Amino acid sequence: PSDTATMALNWMDEFHVRQMPVVENGQYLGMLEEARVMEANEPGLKVGDFELEAREAFVKPTDHFYEVVKKASRFHLQLVPVV
Repeated sequence: PSDTATMALNWMDEFHVRQMPVVENGQYLGMLEEARVMEANEPGLKVGDFELEAREAFVKPTDHFYEVVKKASRFHLQLVPVV
């Protein structure tokens, strides 16, 4: 949450994704949406300044692959965090 919005956008661009998982102290907090950052148009904002989406959109390492697909579909995600 302490990284800048600009840094998050750079990572999204590098990985060719529109969402980025946000983690603090090893705990998943939610997904940051590229569109939300772009709409704010304030590069100095921190990731923690944004409302995060898809707080329930994660799977455990032991979950079946279909659970991953289900979460990706339900939350319209390109990435599904594994926690």
